[in-house]
Amino acid sequence: MVITSRHTLLALLSASFVFASSAAAQGYPVKPIRIIVPYSPGGSTDVVFRILAPRLTEILGQTVVVENRPGGSSTIGLDIAAKSPPDGHTLGIPNITFGANPSLMKKMPFDTEKDLVPVSLVSIVTL
Repeated sequence: MVITSRHTLLALLSASFVFASSAAAQGYPVKPIRIIVPYSPGGSTDVVFRILAPRLTEILGQTVVVENRPGGSSTIGLDIAAKSPPDGHTLGIPNITFGANPSLMKKMPFDTEKDLVPVSLVSIVTL
């Protein structure tokens, strides 16, 4: 998989503007933001959010922390995000493969339709 630098930059800047506009409208954030990456450190998702976090910290005026919680085809990390207070200060980062988990696992530890809310498309990767 190849990610072009223009597409990555565009996605990151778009995400920054989304966060900045919601911060201005709602007085958000009021405490540090935790981004849960449900994949191993050093992978593409981790790298993207570690690049994005310092810029979001600047824009939002609050610390943005990237936390890796790999395992279970992203279920472990997203379970933590799903069970966090619904105040917008914890973000879970799934990818397309996460959509298959409810079909492949007998019992998910959370309801993917009720416990998670989509916020933003961060990137598109071509094959």
